[in-house]
Amino acid sequence: MRVPGWLGAVLVVVVAGALPAGGASGVDSRAGASVFQLVFEGRHTDALLHEGTFTSSSPLCASGQAVDAAIDEQTLTATRVFTCAEGATFTARVSPLAAEHTGTGRWQIVGGTGSLQDLRGEGTFTGVLVSGSLQNPRDLVFRSTWKGAADLDAAPPQLGVDVVKIQKLTTPRNARRLTLSLSLKDVNVVSYVLTVDDRRSPPNLLAARNGSTSNGTLAMTLRVRPRLGTRFLRFDLAAEDAVANKASLRKVVRLR
Repeated sequence: MRVPGWLGAVLVVVVAGALPAGGASGVDSRAGASVFQLVFEGRHTDALLHEGTFTSSSPLCASGQAVDAAIDEQTLTATRVFTCAEGATFTARVSPLAAEHTGTGRWQIVGGTGSLQDLRGEGTFTGVLVSGSLQNPRDLVFRSTWKGAADLDAAPPQLGVDVVKIQKLTTPRNARRLTLSLSLKDVNVVSYVLTVDDRRSPPNLLAARNGSTSNGTLAMTLRVRPRLGTRFLRFDLAAEDAVANKASLRKVVRLR
């Protein structure tokens, strides 16, 4: 699940370019996303993966080396490790890898060590060729610009579904009004998808809602009409915060 237009800070990774003057101070160790900027000059290893040096606006990782550790041949997703001069590292997935030469794709920061242990983020990138030829990949240099969101937040949203009230309606037949309270607690904005079905095989989808919240709780009312003889309602809640930490919750409630 992905909801565009994340609130929070934008992470901008500029490959083979200069940091803008007066840039932001980088990732803040306190709660809440902050602007992050990084410069990386990319080229190929002997295995035709990507490597290069980088500098960053973050005091937690001012400069260092980056290299692709592996690639998934089916999805063309590379796992890249950024090693900071200060000793900390962070790991990102980049896909599709070849689009960093000329094209667009997606990236996601999935882990770190040291002071960057909790760094997470996601976004898009645009790649351009700086020198060399695509026909001779060992000699080319490319620039890949990443934009998205990042934060020192490795914790998934904490979820809860409280069915406050189930009211049987007079019409239409067997209809119910559900009064719900959702808990979606996180330090960042959380997007969610909620579905309600009758737990049959195959299940009959009765209702669905999606959206986002920043206050941690959400009240809603749903109207459903399960088939006659339905004894249970199943609630599935899936959520993702602004830096791609995911969580899910299932709850089954007996109909009365």
